[in-house]
Amino acid sequence: METLAVIDFETTGLSPQEGARATEIAAVVLQDGSIVRRYQSLMNAGMRIPYFITELTGITNEMVRGAPPSTKVMQEVADFVGDLPLVAHNASFDRKFWEDELSRIRRASQKEFACTMLAARRLYPAAPNHKLGTLAAFAHLPDTGKAHRAMADAEMTAHLLCHMEATLVKRFQIPQLSHALLRALQRAKASDLDSCIRKFLKPSATSVSSPTAQSPGVSSQPVDGFPSLLREWREKGNLTQSAAAIRFGISQSYWSAIESGKSRPSAELVGQFQQLFACA
Repeated sequence: METLAVIDFETTGLSPQEGARATEIAAVVLQDGSIVRRYQSLMNAGMRIPYFITELTGITNEMVRGAPPSTKVMQEVADFVGDLPLVAHNASFDRKFWEDELSRIRRASQKEFACTMLAARRLYPAAPNHKLGTLAAFAHLPDTGKAHRAMADAEMTAHLLCHMEATLVKRFQIPQLSHALLRALQRAKASDLDSCIRKFLKPSATSVSSPTAQSPGVSSQPVDGFPSLLREWREKGNLTQSAAAIRFGISQSYWSAIESGKSRPSAELVGQFQQLFACA
């Protein structure tokens, strides 16, 4: 996966054009399917938080009263994400606050946002709706904590990105999920999904297929100690099964079968794992 920065705001209202300000921001850097850096802070913009917002987020006026000023927080988070492409769930909401808060410190934002909510509408039309919490339950994503807190939602969006990449690899054999592909997906018509994604395929990608749990040459006998080794490595790196599978170019179902001890990895995969562990 292309290295991306995922951000999430909590705010006093729906739009800065209506006088709302940010109360909290979180950003995570997603690299090779794993969260490698995190930033989170409450922020004091001198605005009172309405009661219904406190009920939703748990963020109180007392909490932000002791928080650093919004100017300091925005300087820090802008430096944190640097030139990385930005992603958010329901990005039109976060983009407005990102641009407004940066303008207050006279710092320009030339970044285009990719939106996981819009892209998910194309990839998961069967989901009940495309709110972040609903998609997390639909895709069985890891629990990241209380919803409507910036870090929990930013991490959940990162897990959703990994799941989306796994879906695209399995269905379309894309080489990797990129910011450009996400933005193309969010603009594509449902009827044009295949042609949209085909533009991001390598010429040989259409002839490549992901192995399954019952691939030829894969034994159904468990490998002593190997499943727990894989699980320990994956959990240490805070990876979902889908993200771990992507690292090795295999399907999530095949990874799950190996990790559960139901299938034996191929000799090629064993070599890859051994090389990884040797370098760890």
